[in-house]
Amino acid sequence: MRQNLADITQVVANDTDVIITYRGVQKQVIMSLDRYEDLLASSNPKYLADIKQARLQTKSGQYLKFDEVFDNL
Repeated sequence: MRQNLADITQVVANDTDVIITYRGVQKQVIMSLDRYEDLLASSNPKYLADIKQARLQTKSGQYLKFDEVFDNL
């Protein structure tokens, strides 16, 4: 799978899920972040509203940098 990771990321970028099997049994799935957020939102509408708000805040420059959050820990 490591050798094909670039190809897999291209597939999921097109909203196609990749199912990973182990010894013929489906174990995991790789999907795009947008699709994952949609799945979360379908079970929790507030989550989608929070994501939309966060994206708007990011676009307008209202965010903290990694160092600002984690340097004091």
